[in-house]
Parts: sequence; structure tokens; C-alpha cells
Amino acid sequence: ARNGQDFDIYLMDPADPSSVELVLEADGEFWPLAWSPDGRYIALTRYLSHTHTALYLLDVETKSLERLLAQWGDAVSFQAVEWSHDGRHLFFSSDHDAEFHRLLSYELATGTVAALTQDIGWDVIDLELTPDGTRIAFLVNEDSAPTLWVLDLASGAPRRVDGAPSGFVRAQLGFEGLYMHPRHARVALDINPASGATSVYSYDLDDSRWSRWTQPAADETERRPVEIVRYPTFDLVDGTPREVPAAVFRPAASFEPPYPVLIVIHGGPAAQAGPVLPRPFAIVVDGGAVVIQPNVRGSSGYGKSYMALDDGPLREDAVRDIGALLDWVGTQPDLDPERVAVMGASYGGYMTLAALTHYSDRLRCGIDMFGFSNLVTFLKASEEHHFPDAQRAEFGDERDPETRAFLESISPLSHAERITVPLMIYQGANDVRIKPQESRQMVERIRSTGGTVHYIEAADEGHDLSRPLNLLYVGAAYGDLLNECLFGGTT
Repeated sequence: ARNGQDFDIYLMDPADPSSVELVLEADGEFWPLAWSPDGRYIALTRYLSHTHTALYLLDVETKSLERLLAQWGDAVSFQAVEWSHDGRHLFFSSDHDAEFHRLLSYELATGTVAALTQDIGWDVIDLELTPDGTRIAFLVNEDSAPTLWVLDLASGAPRRVDGAPSGFVRAQLGFEGLYMHPRHARVALDINPASGATSVYSYDLDDSRWSRWTQPAADETERRPVEIVRYPTFDLVDGTPREVPAAVFRPAASFEPPYPVLIVIHGGPAAQAGPVLPRPFAIVVDGGAVVIQPNVRGSSGYGKSYMALDDGPLREDAVRDIGALLDWVGTQPDLDPERVAVMGASYGGYMTLAALTHYSDRLRCGIDMFGFSNLVTFLKASEEHHFPDAQRAEFGDERDPETRAFLESISPLSHAERITVPLMIYQGANDVRIKPQESRQMVERIRSTGGTVHYIEAADEGHDLSRPLNLLYVGAAYGDLLNECLFGGTT
């Protein structure tokens, strides 16, 4: 990224590093996804938000950029892209005119689009073409767990690959999870069990055989399998309570219930928590607590309608989903509703602050990682990026006086005095997505009301926490807080 937000595209011969050449001085966040077979074009996407992306072709000879399917508008998402071997078609997934991302083909000469999958009912998130060009292996995000499918282009019939090794394909939206062999119809992928280390497997499309290629060191930690639950929330769908999906990670049976609970809220908001326990939280489970990762309304993976349930004036409904989760915790005999903490990063940090302003009487503590505290100042700062319209479509337009007043009224900063339990806030000083002022103003407001807040600002981090020493320091800090509020230890 040239300046933290414009993603320029360079070409380089790996054998000759001096050959580096700028082919696109970008205005925004561009991601190269696939070369044309003749090497002249690159298919790439311009990312505005999870729900707003655009598809482009870059001619590397003339350095010209052409947008494809602009007639679909901006409120559309494109994901994995591949070229046909003859260079006449692009295969990609998109949610245009559909509830979920479907696998589509696009004929470049005519602009004709054809749907290759229709009724799978989940998002297609990655794809690879076999070397002979007759089949497509693709991943489908089934209830937050990517699964392998194969499409025969001649028959048009997709099939789900059964008999996969126990575990979940490790795939991130927008990044490759599949790798096709250059000569054989054999696809490689990572499979991560709910507990333990990731292994590399391959699947042969011709003989339907799985092969394992890596054997990680044995993980002696005893963990129970993840459980995907659906808990009822406050509103109704066809007369019955809407259900919110969540991944529940319980500790080893050697620990005696009822267990304390850490609720981890993902960022986005249009993102999704999967059934694999993130490494920073494994120590929490191994210490005897339960980690719950809810996919509250607004999360991706469950269709566009679910993703839109928190838009604009509906923002607080997502926070109410956390309240419903607290209700559900209270109904589980092995969970302790008196020992619950909440934590999240980015949008999840905002949700953490919002949950604390509503439910401090039901929570022991909270941890906000570079979340925004005021929707108005956050949206105003987004003008410095290249996606303010997408953010305003999600949260509301702060330039409208009535909307501005509403956003101020629901912002955690406006209700800091309601946070009556210990809070830790971490912030990267170089964050350009959520400015440090969002955290600083929350810290100042809480302290002015007599609240307890521990603040860490890393001078060498942006919208993340990645440097080894910072990981150790910040991890130890929030570990101490969780130990105190969930296990009764002293910091």
C-alpha cells in the first residue's frame, strides 16, 4: 500500500528483482486475482467493503484499466476469480441478483453471464480450474465451515465432496484456500481440526481419493469438539424467534462446571466467525473457560438479508443479539452467567463497547481492540479513505442532521458512564482505518466519569496487532484482566 490505503500493482520477474515495474498506480484497494493465459491481462477487484467490490481487467502492456459489469452497480460483491484456459471466459463468485454468492461465468467477447450454481444455499468463496479445463473445484462456506465441491462444466452438475478428513478447510474470504496441481486434477488445501494443528491434504478429482501430506506435532491438549449452536434472539421470523448462529468452544472435561465465558465478537461487521478456535483464545479454553463466537445479525455467510439486518437505524439490534446470548448463557447448566467477559477487535471492538454500555450489570469486564467509540467521528474520518459511501450505506450518513443525532445517541462514547466494569483498550497509533482518537476519546471519557480503563497504544502498529513483542505484551495484559474477572485471580 503506497500510503496505507492505495494498493498499487507492480510486476517483477522473480529471477531479476531489478525488473520491478509499476503497472497500476491505484486509487483505492486493488487486489490482483488471476492472470490471463496469454499473460497480458490481470483480473482484479477493487475492495470498498465486504458488500461493495468491483471487478476489473488490467492490461499490463498498455497499463489501461477496464471495469467489468459496471451495470450491476456498486452494491455487489465479487470473490474468487479464474480464467478459462482459452482466455474467453472468467469464472467467479458473486452475490449479484442472489441471496448468496453463486459461481458464475462471464464471456469477455459478448459480456454474457451464466449462473453455474443456483440452489446450493451457501456462499461460493474460492475456485480452481482443472488443468484440462473441464471441471471446477470450489469451496462453499456451509454454516461457517468451508467444504469442497466439484462442478463438471459439460454436464453442469455440481457435487459436494463427501468423506473429507475431520476438520475444517482453512480459507479466508478473498484469499486462496485451494491450489490446483498444474498437470493433474488434484487440489491441495489446508484442513484445520477444531483443536490441533493444520495439515495439508490433497484431493484427486479422478479417483476421489484424499491424501495427507503433513503430520504436525501431536497436540497433547485435551479439547472437546466445537459445537455450532443457534440461540433465540429478540425478534420473530414467521412467528418464531430468530436464531443467531454461534461457535462454542468448551474446555476439557477435567474442568468442573459451571465454566466462565468469554464472548468474542468478530469485526466487519460483514465478516464471520468460523468453527476454528483462534490461537489467542486457546489458552482461555485450556484454562477452563468457554469461548463463544457469535455471528450476530450483519454477519456474512448467511445471505444478504441477514447481513442487512443491522444496517442504518437497525444498528442496535446487533447489540441486542449479544443480550440474547447472555440470556442463553443463563439457560445452560454448564455455563456461569455470573462470570462473563466480552471482547472484540475493530467493529467487534465497537460492539464490545456497546455491549458494555447496555449490559455492564451482566458482564465482568471487556476488552476493546482498536474499535470505534463514536459513529459520527468514525464515519467522518472514513472520508479520508476510498469507501465512505459503502460505510454510510452500512451505518448511516452522518451528514444528515437527523441521522447524525441518531448515531450520536447510540454511540458508546455518549454513554461511557454506563460502563461500570473494568475495561482494557488497545490501539495502534498508525491505524488509518479507525483513527487512534476513537480509543483516546473513550479512555478520556471513561476516566472522567470515574470508570476503570486500562489503555495500551502501540507506536509501531496500525489496524492490527502483529509485532511479536507487542503480541506478548498486549496478550499478557488482557490475559491478566481475564484471569482477574473470570477466574478470580489478581493482576
